[in-house]
Amino acid sequence: MIDPNANRLPWEHLPQHQAAVAVERIGQALPRIFTDRTVLRGPYMEDFDVFADMVISDRGRYIAGPLTREGAWDDFIQLTASWILRGCGLWTVEDQNDKTVLGFVLLGHETGDPEPELGFLFTEDAEGKGYAFEAAEKARNNAWNAMSLGERFKHTQSVGVLKAEHDLPPSDPAREAAQIARLTELAEQADLDPDFAKKFLNFIIQEVIQHHKQHQS
Repeated sequence: MIDPNANRLPWEHLPQHQAAVAVERIGQALPRIFTDRTVLRGPYMEDFDVFADMVISDRGRYIAGPLTREGAWDDFIQLTASWILRGCGLWTVEDQNDKTVLGFVLLGHETGDPEPELGFLFTEDAEGKGYAFEAAEKARNNAWNAMSLGERFKHTQSVGVLKAEHDLPPSDPAREAAQIARLTELAEQADLDPDFAKKFLNFIIQEVIQHHKQHQS
């Protein structure tokens, strides 16, 4: 029986037994996005060779390289671990038909970034065929759904409290109508259900009103 880790450095060994089960479970939980030709999925150890080959080569100059293989590993695990810590990270982009790894799309925060960054790195064979644009566009749309609405909801309670403290009305129908129109437009651009987006915003508005009432009572 061939040992799959025979030619790998110790930290690059493929997970086995219960570790392999855990890795598969985590991978399946990450967002899986389909484009016309590709699939964006969570990265696996088997993808590291493709990642390393790119960032070790001259192509790595686009991400502060070229790197050593050890440096490539540090980047790979950092971008992968970001899924668990921040809910966003590195996608592997593979061909829908033959499962060839074409490259990677990144959504995340690196040190010094003032806001989330969207980036991509593709193999030389995949270059010039529109794969990067196709995949990055879908990743951007997913980011709007997964991150922007979450950030908006995070501040809901404080908005209601501030309105109450400054004797402001709990709702602003004109402003809310404009928000719903903008949210509907963004949802349609992102291939999301605009009705869901409107319901979500209405839910946030009702939360603001509720916290406004609680702070006044």
